[in-house]
Amino acid sequence: MIAVGLGDLAAAAAALMAVPEGERAARMQAMLRAAERADAFRRATGRRHPMLGNATLMAAALAQGGSARAGPGDPAWLDCLAQALEAVIAHCATQGARASSAERGLALAEGMVGDERFELPTSSM
Repeated sequence: MIAVGLGDLAAAAAALMAVPEGERAARMQAMLRAAERADAFRRATGRRHPMLGNATLMAAALAQGGSARAGPGDPAWLDCLAQALEAVIAHCATQGARASSAERGLALAEGMVGDERFELPTSSM
């Protein structure tokens, strides 16, 4: 799975809102597995997976559908956001893919979001 950004987590939270509370953990695990399968395909072929997308959690979440009825500030959405974040942290720990603090900081500094990269300007001091 490609590095997870805030947009990925927001999309996962929206997808979780679309299912009953008791089904959310399983839905989150399914999204993580889909992103991992897409990433394996991407690494093997150099192309995005035809059904699972570009190896981001966002692609996996958008394929699940989402809920337009809630968003930031809604307590239920915030619970889903927390559940998504906790699942990603646990997934990374079990995959041995947890990035070092320096790598996480670099990813944030470079503006990595899903599979899009927004380079920040460098100062010329």
